[in-house]
Amino acid sequence: MAISGKGIGEAPLVIAVVVDPWRDPKHFVEAGAVAAQNMALAAHSLGLATYWAGIYEAGGGRRSVEARVKRLLGVPREMHVIALLPIGVPAYQAQSERVGLEELVRHDRFES
Repeated sequence: MAISGKGIGEAPLVIAVVVDPWRDPKHFVEAGAVAAQNMALAAHSLGLATYWAGIYEAGGGRRSVEARVKRLLGVPREMHVIALLPIGVPAYQAQSERVGLEELVRHDRFES
């Protein structure tokens, strides 16, 4: 069974972000998302490339992508795969100018 997506099959490493909803039933999706984001930022800081491939589907059935990934990896039924992070060497280096903080920050207030 192949799980395909641009870059996933060719990546030298793919991290599956798996969570146990019993540890925090109200926030397990957010916990997995935060973990995935932190791993993506860490990879970027090391000069590696990655992207978020969302897998979790609330109420997803046996034919969902999450169910296929869980079967492929042997993930226990009660756990959820939130995302896959393919990690590798970037195909190119983006060239951009950093935007100054003064262009991003606004000093306003919400008015009622």
